[in-house]
Amino acid sequence: MNNAIAQYSTDELTFATGEVSLVGANVYISFVQGHKIVLEKTDEDCMITAEQITLPLSQADTGAFCPGGLEIQIRGVFADGTAPVSYWMQTEVIRTAKRGVLEYVAR
Repeated sequence: MNNAIAQYSTDELTFATGEVSLVGANVYISFVQGHKIVLEKTDEDCMITAEQITLPLSQADTGAFCPGGLEIQIRGVFADGTAPVSYWMQTEVIRTAKRGVLEYVAR
């Protein structure tokens, strides 16, 4: 994860799953700043294949982030209790001049 995320933007994050497929698992994607989870997404929020997880983020989602460092970790749990966890991924959050969720207005 090397690309920065801008506050209050829409984004789509893609995570390679490597050797452990999370298809069929309950998945939790935690976004952490200041040692606190500021946003958490689940398998219901993303598309999971054998090779990757794709997670769309809304303006409100990225608005939960403060400028600076952002850590991301993925955990899963299967019906048999097996619970894989990813390494920590790090990226940056870029501040946005106009804060808040924008609504489109036809002109």
